[in-house]
Amino acid sequence: MIAHYTKSSLALDGFTDPDCEVSVTDKGFEVTIEAGTDVADLKSFAERHCSIMSPEVGGKALVGQKMMQELGVWNPMEGYPVNFSPLDGKCKWNVFLPLGMGIVNHAAVTLLHYPPWQALAEASYLNNMTLER
Repeated sequence: MIAHYTKSSLALDGFTDPDCEVSVTDKGFEVTIEAGTDVADLKSFAERHCSIMSPEVGGKALVGQKMMQELGVWNPMEGYPVNFSPLDGKCKWNVFLPLGMGIVNHAAVTLLHYPPWQALAEASYLNNMTLER
């Protein structure tokens, strides 16, 4: 999954012929990326990717989620149907990391009022209803 999402991010950031390999070390996961581009651009992507996944940056989303839960404003539509389709189920909010999305060329954080379950099932954000409208 790490390789799939990282390779998708590289492609969405415009890297040509992206490739990604993941290995497990005693310190965790090691990700090796390649693409038909300048090494400095790949280094910039890697640094941004690590920053987004860090407690200092990406961890702020979890702090915000906890604060909203404590204030009672997390998922105000809890228990209501998401759409008229029974496949969508009841409204349920979750925090998702921007896996598979552009990292370097994505200048904003996207907030959705529902999690794109279809994106999880297909391991791609490109085919969910939000982006097809």
